[in-house]
Amino acid sequence: MMPKEQIVKLGHRLGFEIVKMCSAEPFTDHERTLKERIKAGLYPKDLIDYEGILKNVSTYTDPSNSLPNAKTIISVAFCYYTRAPTDLTTSGDPHGVIARAYQRDVYGETYRRRARFAELLRKRGIKVAEKTLIPQKMAAVRAGVGWQGKNSLIQTEKHGSWITLDSLVTDADFEHDEPLHKDCGSCQACQHACPTSAIQAPGTVNVNKCIDYLTVKTGPIPRDLRTKIENRLVSCDRCQEVCPNNRNVKPVAKKIPPYDPDYGSSPSLLSLLNISHKRFEKLSKNWDFIDPEPECFQRNIAVALGNLRDPVAIPALRKLLREQKQIVREHAAWALGIIHNGQAYEALKQT
Repeated sequence: MMPKEQIVKLGHRLGFEIVKMCSAEPFTDHERTLKERIKAGLYPKDLIDYEGILKNVSTYTDPSNSLPNAKTIISVAFCYYTRAPTDLTTSGDPHGVIARAYQRDVYGETYRRRARFAELLRKRGIKVAEKTLIPQKMAAVRAGVGWQGKNSLIQTEKHGSWITLDSLVTDADFEHDEPLHKDCGSCQACQHACPTSAIQAPGTVNVNKCIDYLTVKTGPIPRDLRTKIENRLVSCDRCQEVCPNNRNVKPVAKKIPPYDPDYGSSPSLLSLLNISHKRFEKLSKNWDFIDPEPECFQRNIAVALGNLRDPVAIPALRKLLREQKQIVREHAAWALGIIHNGQAYEALKQT
């Protein structure tokens, strides 16, 4: 069997910035906490039905459900941070904002590298679970990859929270790393900056109000939250953008998946409005839409256009009122109302 140091180096060569190990003991505290939050209504029903870890809490608590005789979890972190612009909006040319983790196929790339890691370990006689049914954040904390920030994301010392997490449940008996025993101290930047006040307490997020959920949910977006989404199309980075721990993170030098050549890091909203189902499937392969239909994406585009209040969008939004499904028509009508009220306000200021 390979020494631990060689396995860590192998993980680094595969593009994981952090490779740590911890015990495969059950995550009993996680199960209790998650059940309490579900009972308190912090998770929407459609998300519970969609997310396996929410629907089958007990299954994901014990790593032995992933691999009998599990002994060690290898927790890995993949940094995806770049300094590419996230909002290219100018007057007369409205653009959307996509959270950095979703601008590229980052999650798919993480999974592919993790699968390669598992393959190489198996060739060296180590059993690795085919499916990793564990709470990734809790494994990362236990292994010392990072600590859980007040926005619930895992914070690392060098790469901040600009990381994706994955892990390998193995039957190998390696020396385990120690948790970092760090926290965010008195900082409340993410709590104060959250556009929808979704961070209810340190480490506790009301998912019903989180933009990460609102942009991928089914059905209409609540009216009282639409303006707070601004021109975000997929998820939200606000809590990460204001985090002091993320301030000095350096862009990755390694090769990562490219942007979609047609849309880049901040796509033109008007060009997206009539996106076909086939094009949406290709563009959104790394987006977790609960109902993966272009109508939910068009709903988001309409909200973004309304919030930008650029009159250039009026003809396109009016067209949506005639041609699209009910959910798109509803949000297009709302957007037109926002734009027209904004025009009226500007007119009043000039009188």
